[in-house]
Parts: sequence; structure tokens; C-alpha cells
Amino acid sequence: MVKPLRDYVVLLGQPEERNVGGLIIKSKENDNGVATVVAVGEGTKDEKGNLVPVDVKVGDKVLFKKYS
Repeated sequence: MVKPLRDYVVLLGQPEERNVGGLIIKSKENDNGVATVVAVGEGTKDEKGNLVPVDVKVGDKVLFKKYS
């Protein structure tokens, strides 16, 4: 499993549906960029050196920009 650093997260996108002939079926849900968080970094440090944790946790559903 990949362990993200700092404030990075690892997302698992929804699989594309395929028909019997192998063609990809576009769905509205995939166009929205919905994914599940599978790993979260420890966070970043602020200007005083205090650790600021990431706002999401494993299992959360998030929106993301396509191609990000």
C-alpha cells in the first residue's frame, strides 16, 4: 500500500462500466469525480511547527477535479 506524505491523500476512483463488447459506458457519477479516500498523510506543520492534520479520513467520499 502507498503511504502518502504530508497532506496528500490516495483516492480510489469508481471503475468504468463496460458492456459485453468491451465498450466503456459513461455514467454521470464518474463525470462528477467522486472517489473514496484509501490513505491519508500525517498532515503539515504550521508556521509555529504545530502539526495540522488532514481534514479527511480513510473511507470518506470526496469530490475531485478530473485529471488531478
